[in-house]
Amino acid sequence: MPILNVMQNVGAERVGWALLVTLLWVIVCLWSWHCSRRKAAPAEAPWLVAYASQNGTAETLARATLAQIQSLGEAPPTAQLLPLNSVKRGHLRRCRRMLLVVSTTGQGAAPENARQFFQRFLCKSLDLSHLEYAVLGLGDRRYKRFCACAEDLDDWLAAQGATRTFTALKADRSDPRTLAQWHENIALTLAPGETSNLDAPA
Repeated sequence: MPILNVMQNVGAERVGWALLVTLLWVIVCLWSWHCSRRKAAPAEAPWLVAYASQNGTAETLARATLAQIQSLGEAPPTAQLLPLNSVKRGHLRRCRRMLLVVSTTGQGAAPENARQFFQRFLCKSLDLSHLEYAVLGLGDRRYKRFCACAEDLDDWLAAQGATRTFTALKADRSDPRTLAQWHENIALTLAPGETSNLDAPA
């Protein structure tokens, strides 16, 4: 009987050690998975370039804006390009500067790739006091609500405490002078020693 008890104790001890080793292995696996996810997560972009485009013009200009940001300065800022529908609350909270190229379609309607954003956010309040932004509106003065989407977005961002980097611009049928002013303002914003809140000349 004593021998049997010893064998039982040894067996229980082995089971306990096996369980402990298994638990430690699971913990190591979970920790490794967690670390790999953290390493794989992309760095947050301090700049966000967002666009609302119906026929591709605003998207093309947004891509040109992104390229300009990435080409200026010895250490160009990290920037992300997204259609407005893909911009989430987290993007708005994490980015520090946002440039928006916004078309208006029909009688003041938002393009398809921006409608969800307008429905999701423009009826809500957010604290965006950390955010600096600028808006370029694309439209046609022959329509009554010229650049209405850009104006609505500009007003909403300002109401949430965001700061205009420079006055919103509105391009009538992609007026080249207005587009040139947009890129000039961005260049001035990124220039060393320049301050925010540039006002576009009348």
